[in-house]
Amino acid sequence: MANIKSAIKRIGTSREAAKRNKSAKSELATLLKKFKSAIENKEMNLAAELKNVVFSKLDSLAGDNIIHANKAAREKARVSKMLDNANKA
Repeated sequence: MANIKSAIKRIGTSREAAKRNKSAKSELATLLKKFKSAIENKEMNLAAELKNVVFSKLDSLAGDNIIHANKAAREKARVSKMLDNANKA
């Protein structure tokens, strides 16, 4: 356990940030699951709407440094590719 006052405060703030980050990442995972489910069920209109929501969430998380910008770009590419392939089939 930390003895210095600023270190004690830092432990508390890092725990709060970890909770926020975990919540945001969980929300992203839920959105991705909903998107994949829409693709599997051939609900293309819903999938197209969810794509925009996922893109927005990815950009937001990358902007807040919760996820890396490259991860956001990679996930956006995967989502786009999944939707394009589903529309072709």
